[in-house]
Formats: sequence, structure tokens, C-alpha cells
Amino acid sequence: MIRPTATHAYGFILCSERLERWAMEHCPDPDAPDMSTLSPEEAMIELSVVRGVASTVLPMRIYRDYPRLPSEWHRLILMDDCGRYLLVLKDNGTVAQAMTKLEPEDVEGVRARLELGAQKPKWYRIPE
Repeated sequence: MIRPTATHAYGFILCSERLERWAMEHCPDPDAPDMSTLSPEEAMIELSVVRGVASTVLPMRIYRDYPRLPSEWHRLILMDDCGRYLLVLKDNGTVAQAMTKLEPEDVEGVRARLELGAQKPKWYRIPE
């Protein structure tokens, strides 16, 4: 079955710094170099690796910890060149997916787990 392409997704925005911080706290690499000893270029490369790991692991852990969230697609979408990511809770790829009711305690749990302050999830246009 071919899944229709979603144009909008509902979720939380994460900045690249939050994503990096989450990865360093939850996916520590014992072989990672001390960031304070790296040149600016080396640090940028290391942070790129950290973001790559986090972009895969973070959605998997969220969907594992909150199994009532629709998890057809575990996604973290890069929204712009400024390093903002969208953790997708649902999208409009199908009517059923768009109309899925999210449990408030799950949404609140995700917000708290990611330390997003007062941010509320909302619908965002998915970049092409």
C-alpha cells in the first residue's frame, strides 16, 4: 500500500541545541572526545554526529515510552536551515491519522520529558 504524502504534521519543535543536549544526556558515547579540547571545526563535526544519533534515537524512545501515540512513522523532521526539528505526533497523510485523538497525558509526558517548558504542540507545514 502506498501511503499518501503528508503536507502538515502535528508536534513539538526542538532546536538543534535541545536535540544535542538530549543526545548527550541519554545516549552518551564513552569514546566521544572532550568537546572543550576540539577545534571549532572538529566540534561542529562531533555535534553533527550527535544530532544524527539523536534524530534516530529520540523518536524511537518517545514512541516506546508513550505507546498510545500513533507510531506509523517515527519521525523527526528538519524544518529549516536554522536547525529546528519537529517531533511528529501525527500528520495529515490520511484522514484517520489527522483525526487521531492524542491522550493529553501522553502529550504532556512528551513535553515534560523533552523539557519544552510551556510549548504546546501544533500543526506545521512540512517543508518540501
